[in-house]
Amino acid sequence: MIVMKMRSGLSTAVINSSIRLGVSHSMKRRWTKKRILESINTERRRLEKNLASISDEDMLVRGVIGEWSVKDIMAHLFD
Repeated sequence: MIVMKMRSGLSTAVINSSIRLGVSHSMKRRWTKKRILESINTERRRLEKNLASISDEDMLVRGVIGEWSVKDIMAHLFD
């Protein structure tokens, strides 16, 4: 999970960029190809929804993680 504090300081946007593939509570459940693809799609929709809530200006703010901005992190993930 990546927690980003935006410059406004009033709110914190949380991007859950982890896909829970059999970790923690779901260890006992079997991960089929169908379930894995559903999980990936669900997490992608969550990520898109969270990213849509971040302004263009806030996407460029450095310091989210080290010197990286949200835009830098997304570019790295999708490179």
